[in-house]
Amino acid sequence: MTVNFGDAVGRAWKYSTDAKRLAVMTLFLLVAVGIVFGTMILVYKSITLSALNIFSLVQAFAWVFVSAVVAGLIFLYAVLLFTHNYANPKSLSASARFAKSMYLRFLAANIIVVLITLVVSLIPIAGIVLAFVVALFFFFFQQEIAISRSKAIESISNSYNLFK
Repeated sequence: MTVNFGDAVGRAWKYSTDAKRLAVMTLFLLVAVGIVFGTMILVYKSITLSALNIFSLVQAFAWVFVSAVVAGLIFLYAVLLFTHNYANPKSLSASARFAKSMYLRFLAANIIVVLITLVVSLIPIAGIVLAFVVALFFFFFQQEIAISRSKAIESISNSYNLFK
């Protein structure tokens, strides 16, 4: 099977420069970044206004961590929404409904892949290279869920098979 890379890049460019999609993606990014930076500003103000003790520092870092996790969850939803919308160029609202229905499956698959990559990266010296290879193994799992509606483990397995 031959792939026409010119057509693929042209279609991707046309999709990614659509004003409506750019506006929605920008909104997702602004909300995610706003949550993190807003929390960091509040934490900074609370640390500078209070006596510096270990409890306030731990609490501050916990708030920053929680806001980063929430921002990551929002971004994952946007990735699922736009991956589905690229393959099924209907309306963004139809893709949003699909993303809402498949989000937990998508999140579970992402957590599994991150954990596997993290464990592999802990291997001394060769861990970084192996983590890169494992990331390549699982390169297509998100598309598997967004397009084929695969289950989490099935999408990871299919991604590995595509890589082979």
